[in-house]
Amino acid sequence: MGVEDACFTARRNPLAEEKVSHDLEQVAERIQQALPSFLSVAVIGAFGRGEGAVVETPDGFRPWNDYDILVVTETREGWEKLGELSRSMAKDLALPAIDILPFTPEDLVRKADTMLVYDACHGNVVLKGDTGVFSRLPARRIRFEEIRILLLNRMVCLLESPPRSLTGEEPDLLLHPAQVSKALFAVVDATLVQERMYVTRYRDKAARFQSIDGPSEELKAAVAKALSFRLSPAPQSWDERLWFLARNFLIQHVAKVLGIASNGDATHVAHAHWKHRFPPAISLVKALIRGRRPKSPCRAVECAELLILAAASPEPNGIDTALLARARAFLRKVKDDPTDGDWAQMSAQAVALWFELCHG
Repeated sequence: MGVEDACFTARRNPLAEEKVSHDLEQVAERIQQALPSFLSVAVIGAFGRGEGAVVETPDGFRPWNDYDILVVTETREGWEKLGELSRSMAKDLALPAIDILPFTPEDLVRKADTMLVYDACHGNVVLKGDTGVFSRLPARRIRFEEIRILLLNRMVCLLESPPRSLTGEEPDLLLHPAQVSKALFAVVDATLVQERMYVTRYRDKAARFQSIDGPSEELKAAVAKALSFRLSPAPQSWDERLWFLARNFLIQHVAKVLGIASNGDATHVAHAHWKHRFPPAISLVKALIRGRRPKSPCRAVECAELLILAAASPEPNGIDTALLARARAFLRKVKDDPTDGDWAQMSAQAVALWFELCHG
């Protein structure tokens, strides 16, 4: 889709559309100036699908979602500048974040079966350059490995905003429902990919998920609540049972993807998952400590996943406490921040480690 025909937000408010369009015009211009081999720049993600969330403030509308920007270049020249450029633009435009995702044309073809590229093909607005970059990609199904990466990514969302019963503090009324809704939609995405029913837009995802016989009515009701928040975020107090519901389903889906037998108990699944995956995760963490970074997000997720699960299980019942101790020891060493094992501190360190691994 071209920018002249685009609607970026779910609210369709003219002032919100004007704000987003103005932001994206500046982002595209600065990216084009920074990259000598620029071919195309597109907004993808929620704003690329016309589902971007905005909130109204005394100063006007501002984006709630990050801007996800996919850039296609002939070569990788200049890519090293993009991290600083994204931070600079986010600061200048007073935005939460701008994620710049660079690809060569060959990269796009090679990664056409990833969720990122699939979503980009089915929900984008080309801001500058070649408008046919996505239409020329081969049609492929999303590869199964993408489910595991997505689910483990979304575990971080739950760790960033735990419920009061785990921390003793009331969660933020915007951050908490935002992170729980992300986790719930990860369960939706995983289910739809497995059922060969995957679609990109929130409303379509929720509708297809509601039509499936397997998920419980409790989970379907939670997804409906998450959909409402995703499209129109506002401060809300959510029942903490939704957090635990999302966590349990995430862990059980991970067990299913890895072929681990589950008795329905999330702690049992976590225990089995650690025994299944811990040695390679430890090796990758050791490599990080020695200064060698993982070369891909997939490997970074493998490195962090068990440490995230360790922090997500506050009670050691049924858990291999020796493995838990090793995970916490590595967290302390990597972050150089001694802790007494408090759940909130451990989860915060796990989140910090994950972002360090995946985003630097």
